[in-house]
Amino acid sequence: MNPRLRAANEAELNAMQLDTDPLADDTIARILGPWPAGMPAPDASQWQAIGTVNRLFAQWNSNAALHQWRPEGEGIAPALAQALQDYVAAGQVLPSWADHRKIERAEQLFMEHGALSCILLFCASLPECYVIPDLSSVLHTAGQLEQHTEHRIRSTAAMIFPVMLHGGLTQPGGTGIAQVLKVRLIHATIRNLILRGNPQDARHRIRGDGLLPALPLAAAAPPTMHQALYARGWNLLEQGAPCNQEELAYTLLTFGYVFLRSMRRLGIGLPPADEEAYLHAWNVVGHVLGIDSALMVHNMHQGESLMEQMQTRGRARPVAPDPRPALGTALMQTMAHAIPWKLAKPFPR
Repeated sequence: MNPRLRAANEAELNAMQLDTDPLADDTIARILGPWPAGMPAPDASQWQAIGTVNRLFAQWNSNAALHQWRPEGEGIAPALAQALQDYVAAGQVLPSWADHRKIERAEQLFMEHGALSCILLFCASLPECYVIPDLSSVLHTAGQLEQHTEHRIRSTAAMIFPVMLHGGLTQPGGTGIAQVLKVRLIHATIRNLILRGNPQDARHRIRGDGLLPALPLAAAAPPTMHQALYARGWNLLEQGAPCNQEELAYTLLTFGYVFLRSMRRLGIGLPPADEEAYLHAWNVVGHVLGIDSALMVHNMHQGESLMEQMQTRGRARPVAPDPRPALGTALMQTMAHAIPWKLAKPFPR
């Protein structure tokens, strides 16, 4: 058992709410630079840089493509290119403790259960993501997810399947590492937008009560997702950092622990060795995603304990307005609509 996890207490989890991901945060800070005062103009260089990064993501189409990657295309600022190259070089390395045999067994388990694997991820794992209030608040702002639930499902699948397909984490022809590094940088972009700068020094930039006031948005046109995140306002002391270590670790639990717990609830639980192999594979994903190993679990007992502790903390905090019921309802309705068999449509709820 991870000794740091066994010693986890409220104070440590509180500290994790302010911890983020230095590698990804510093990369985005190098790319975007300091933000101007007030709401940036629509043609601000930061918006253009985010667009360039999103276009370059398309070049990360396999694990092999990451090896000695150099950005292709015209008009790419040298500083942006170097920041991304440094990030890819550091982020693609698997941890020394990664066990390829356990990862391969996890891949086999995911594929053996086929459609059930998908149903459990979308009808059990995703709803659990909505329990933590600050995580739900970010999801809500990032595109009004009640109206774009199918996009959220597709985005989740875009990471899960490359990771869990054969060789996704271990083979040059796989795409898991490439996809996870995209998600990691997206998390850092969200943090930078909401905190209007590098989260690593946010506590020194934001006023003493931790409040970053909301900014007015132009009424002429609906804001983009990036503009909405930048303008939304945030309280660092009350809410912690957006997409912080605790929230990232909680999300990791939904993909590993919650999936296995759901298998048990359906009466098809796996042998302990298989459960631990599955958790191990997702811990490797967590490492590539920038999650602190102190918040990774190695068996179902640890997963249950940490999940309960995090959810208790989340449920104890009042949320007003509360985006979680609408997010959950929209997800269940979308899943019921997607199931083609009338008899099975009530299954998600």
